[in-house]
Amino acid sequence: MIGGPAGIAGYTLGVLAATAVRAVVARRPGARFRAVTWWVYYIVAGVGAVVGLVWSARAQRRLRSLQGLDPSSPWNGLMIVVIALGTGLLLLVLARGLRPAARTLIRTPIG
Repeated sequence: MIGGPAGIAGYTLGVLAATAVRAVVARRPGARFRAVTWWVYYIVAGVGAVVGLVWSARAQRRLRSLQGLDPSSPWNGLMIVVIALGTGLLLLVLARGLRPAARTLIRTPIG
């Protein structure tokens, strides 16, 4: 349950950083540069996600052994990822829906 909100917090920081850069930089880079930059991002983010998941799984196994607990099911990692993605997606949909909902309420005449 923590993974989803943590992911949304990172997403929010990225959106804020992009907004700040757009406000400061007057000229937008070319299409080719943007395309290459996105591909680099996808590769780095994908590798970072896999490395983070592997590191986290190893740390959990070490903690369980230090506490004298039985090893967890191999499916626990997949369930954690699915729950984190689901929670994050739900929060993103709710957050993205707030602005249009607020605009609709503001435009709605009272009485």
